[in-house]
Order: sequence, then structure tokens, then C-alpha cells
Amino acid sequence: MHVFIVPSWYPTKDEPIKGCFLQEEAHALGCIGKDTRISVSLHGTGTYLLDPRSPILSMRRLRGFWDARTRNVEVLAHNIIEIDRPILEWSPWLVGGNTQGMVKSHQANFIEAEQIHGKVDIIHAHVGYPAGWIAWQLSRKFRRPFVITEHMGPFPWRVFRKADGSLVDRLSAPFAASAGNVAVSPALANEMTRHGIPRITIIPNLVDEERFSPVPRVHAEEDFVFFSLCHLVAQKGLEELLRATARAMAEIPSIRLVIGGDGLLREALKILAHDLRISQRVTWLGSVNPSSAPGHYQNCDAFILASRAETFGVVCTEALACGKPVIATRCGGPESILHERNGILVRNGDVDALAAAMVKMARNPERFPAEQIRHDFLERFSRSAVVQQLLALYRSVIAEPQTDRCSVKHNRSVAQVVTY
Repeated sequence: MHVFIVPSWYPTKDEPIKGCFLQEEAHALGCIGKDTRISVSLHGTGTYLLDPRSPILSMRRLRGFWDARTRNVEVLAHNIIEIDRPILEWSPWLVGGNTQGMVKSHQANFIEAEQIHGKVDIIHAHVGYPAGWIAWQLSRKFRRPFVITEHMGPFPWRVFRKADGSLVDRLSAPFAASAGNVAVSPALANEMTRHGIPRITIIPNLVDEERFSPVPRVHAEEDFVFFSLCHLVAQKGLEELLRATARAMAEIPSIRLVIGGDGLLREALKILAHDLRISQRVTWLGSVNPSSAPGHYQNCDAFILASRAETFGVVCTEALACGKPVIATRCGGPESILHERNGILVRNGDVDALAAAMVKMARNPERFPAEQIRHDFLERFSRSAVVQQLLALYRSVIAEPQTDRCSVKHNRSVAQVVTY
């Protein structure tokens, strides 16, 4: 089986964290899937994105594009390749965002992938736009089925909603045309269903159980360390987390908080920690490289996620892979990950409940045995568990008669469903 993967996000030299879970999934499909061939198709994934709000950065990217505008094929294993054919990008709301250039880039990648790995059996897009749109165009040209996994959260982003709240055509049309649509959590599936998206299957994100595994702690015994890893933006609920930490520390002074990640709110959050008089007990790691992330999970006692909205919450499953219990808000994704034996769920935005959960976990760590947490993770979120679900989906789609599928003809602002 040859799977042609089109991701909307993917790690780059400048942004190694962006879409790293998509790269891990592609590698797992190639390593675990029997007789699978994986071709990941890239168009630069934002490396040469021009932003009129940042003219100096845009000029630097423009010069970089002209210096490096050549396709690159990375052979990761005998059956896994990445083909990157960079293009210039700009906002999709400005003269189309060079969507035509994206499609041409991936069409060329598709032809090259078939030359290397043979006939493509299925196209798998990650995120409805732009990858879903690109996959739809490839499907129409090369007559191959495609599926879309959605990761957008909260779904849909405001830019993809019309004034009446419905989806814009460039997002809804690919979902209507695909042979199958995947949601990474029941919460996301509910939102997709509410917007009329058909043929939804729930398959979670996976975590590499070899990279993320339990090891003994190395920090001082008297500290109980909570670790959080996220972008420092409002959606992640870090203000609530700091306030909850201050209240929890009032009862258990040995609690310590380690925060990984960077973002626009970093300085404001540091000021808040100072005002709450907990600066000495809060460690700011800054941006965390994926290669060093496992160590931070392994050196904590528990993970905590205070997000206001999450489609899935892969950081929660990474923590579980390391045998660590998790505290998370009921914000979408975590509800399908956590239960009473591996963590605590609290009401979204409730500082008192978050603080009480921290105290409860710090006082009763024996309630969350690492071995049981790890075993439960392996059954639900390991590479093998998730890859088998993806392969089953691929096989069912490939087995369907091509004439039963549907295509969507897009005419500027109107999407019409027709069969072929």
C-alpha cells in the first residue's frame, strides 16, 4: 500500500515543533504498517510565507526562496520519503494565497512519488485547508481516493466561518468530496458533525512509546513537580494555571511548576507569577526542542494542562506514555484521554478546582501507579494501536468502488456535490 501524505503543518528547521506529531505518525505508518510505502508531500510548509505585517522578515524569506528554490527528496527509510518542493506563500485571503502554486507543487511531488514507490493507493491530508483542498485537487486529477484528518482547534477557526457560522467553501468542499474524514477526538467529531461534515471516523493522535517512556526521577525528593508544555498564548489558560499554583502552594509549599514553551504572553505571565509571589517556585524553560521533551516529562511528578480549548491534547498522551498522571481541564480533547486511574479532569476556567486537583494529586501520588498509566496508554495511543486503525481505514476506502465516491465541483463561492 502506497500512502501519499499531505500535511498542512510539518516541522521545519526554524520551527521544529510545528506539526511534529504528523511527522511521527508518517514514520510510524512506514515502520509498523506491513508492506506500506509512505511519501510525505511538502511545499515548504510556511518556510517562505510572506506576511505584509512583517516586511523585513518577508524580504528575508523572499531572498531565501530564490537561493533555495529546488525540490529536495529526503529518504528516511527504504519505504519512507519526504518530497519538499517549496513555493512562496501568503495569506489565503489575499489573491488566493498562491493555492494554485501549492497544487502544482504537490502534483509534481505525486508524480515523483509514484516514480520512486509505485502507484499511490490513497491520499491522506491533515487539516481541511490547505491540505484537504490540495488532496481533493490531486484526487480529481489522478483519480485516487483521499481522506482528511482534522486537527484544527477550536474547530473551525474564525477565518473559516461565514457570517452565518457555516463553513467557507474552501473548507467544506474537500470534506464533502473525501472518501472519509477523521476526527482525533469525540469532541472534535461532534463539532464536525454539527457543521454537516459526513463520513467521520474517530482515530486519536499517536505517541512514540519508545521515545516517551518511564524512567526514574532525578530531582530532589521533597519537591512535587508539575510540568506543563504549551505555546504561551491565551488559549492555553496559563493565567488560571499560575493562580491555581499559588493557591495550591499555600497548602503544599513543596509544589513546583515547570513551564515549557514560548509565546507572546511570556513576559506578562512572568509578571503575574511575581505578583502572586511564586516566581521562585516557577521555572520557565522557553521553547522546548522535540528531542528534549521526553526528559522533561520523565523528571516531573505530574503533568498539567489548563487549556481553554483543545482538539486532542497530545501533550497529555506524551505524559501518560512516561507513566505520569495528568490534570487537565474539560476543554474538548482531554475528556477522551483521562479517567480516574490516570488523572483528574476539572471544569474549564475554574481556578479553585484546578488548585484542589493539584493538592489532591500531590498528597496522593500512590493513586496513580505509573505501570497502570503506561499500560493504558499502550493500549490506546501507542504507534501500533493507532496505526492499525489508520490501516483499517485505508483498506476500507481502497476497497470501495471508485464510482461510488463523490466529487465536489467548486465554482468560486458555490460548492455543488455531484457523483462520478
